[in-house]
Amino acid sequence: MKPFKFSLLAGICCLLFFNAAGGVVGKYIAFSNGGLFAVLVGVLFATFGARAIVWMLLGKRHQLSYIYPFMSINFVLSTVIGLWLFHEPITVGKVVGSGLIMIGVMILSTSKSVVAK
Repeated sequence: MKPFKFSLLAGICCLLFFNAAGGVVGKYIAFSNGGLFAVLVGVLFATFGARAIVWMLLGKRHQLSYIYPFMSINFVLSTVIGLWLFHEPITVGKVVGSGLIMIGVMILSTSKSVVAK
C-alpha cells in the first residue's frame, strides 16, 4: 500500500476552507443566543483542529516561508464570504487591498519550494 501524499494544492485549499469555516462559525457564535452555542463551539474547535493537522502535514514537506503567504488569501476569501453570507459592504479599499494581496501571493508563489526528505 502506497503512503498517503498530501499535495501542496490540496493542503492550501484545506487550510483556506478550515480558516474560512472557522471564521463563519465564529461569527454565528457571536450572534447565537444560546440554542446552538455548544454545537457551534464544537464545530469551531473541530475546524481549528483540522487546520492544525493540515498545517503540520504541509510544514513537514514544504518551507514555511513558501507556504505561509498563501494564508493571506484568507483576507480575500473572508471579504467575499462576508458579502455573500452576511451582506457586509465591499469598499474600494477592500478591493484594492485584496488585489495587492493576490499580487503578493503570486509573486511569492513563484519562488521555489524545497521538499523535505
